Amino acid sequence: MRSLVRSSLLLVPTVSGAFWFAACESEFTAADGAGGAADLAGEAGQAVGGSATTGGAAEGGNDAGGDAPNGGQASPSIDGGSGGEQGGAAPVARSYRQVVMDDQPLVYWRMGTVKNRVVTDETSGGNDLVLQGTGEELGVEGAIEGDPDLAVRFDGAKSFAIATDARALDFPEGAKFTLECWARRETGGSSYFQHLFSNVEGVAGNRDGFALYLLPEPAQGDSPRSVFEYDRPLADLGIWGPVVAERVWGHYVSVFDGKQATLYVNGTLASTETAAGSIALRTVPFTVARAAGVDGSYFKGALDELAIYARSLTPAQIAEHFSFGRAP
Repeated sequence: MRSLVRSSLLLVPTVSGAFWFAACESEFTAADGAGGAADLAGEAGQAVGGSATTGGAAEGGNDAGGDAPNGGQASPSIDGGSGGEQGGAAPVARSYRQVVMDDQPLVYWRMGTVKNRVVTDETSGGNDLVLQGTGEELGVEGAIEGDPDLAVRFDGAKSFAIATDARALDFPEGAKFTLECWARRETGGSSYFQHLFSNVEGVAGNRDGFALYLLPEPAQGDSPRSVFEYDRPLADLGIWGPVVAERVWGHYVSVFDGKQATLYVNGTLASTETAAGSIALRTVPFTVARAAGVDGSYFKGALDELAIYARSLTPAQIAEHFSFGRAP
């Protein structure tokens, strides 16, 4: 059974207020593990204290953050009939994979099965993730407690990945969507901003699209944070949350519900902000572990359980995903 080191989140101080395939083949396959059914109520990998910072600049844009309240998470549920004297079937624990699939992701990349540098879309929708560049490490320890599925580590300098159908992940004209992943960051990356998901084009102050990224090692006077950007032409918006400690798996989820952009870290609301207007179709690749269409903003660390939904997950669903990820 894989052990997951539990750790506190780093605090966010309050401020007033192309596509190619390598010839070689390597394959890592892991069966889906059954998630545990232990009661995790009240143990949500709490962010210690912690408020999201308001103000400052996103990656060239404007940020607005809200408080990041603490709180326990929902307990994992059990499917199946009851046993006992009537001879009914014993309860069957749901796996983390099943919890995600029950919420109908548009794409779902588990990262544990990589063949010819391709991570298969678990939904059978065919929107696979293709590794790019060099320096990735396959088959590293995964994020989900008790699940043998593995993860991919990116080197923070040359390795990243792109989706085979980027335009299916544009969510233009106010469409709802949710981005979800588990990330275990490392220090010493080559980039100041480290993108987890990136589907944004243009320049600061006049961009179109969205991104979920970390700012783990800022310059003096800046704050470590996670950021969800929802950028419309001439209207960049960035909302802030905490960033999980180095070498500890953290659960990051960003949601756009048609009116509000919201960021969750480890199942807990970090910040939310109104996002009037909408984004349009783009031409950049949908990119993981690097900025879209730009040689920069590489993420250094491991990524696992990447899921994207063509709807806004509820707070209860997000808390459930985090809780199942931490179940033994």
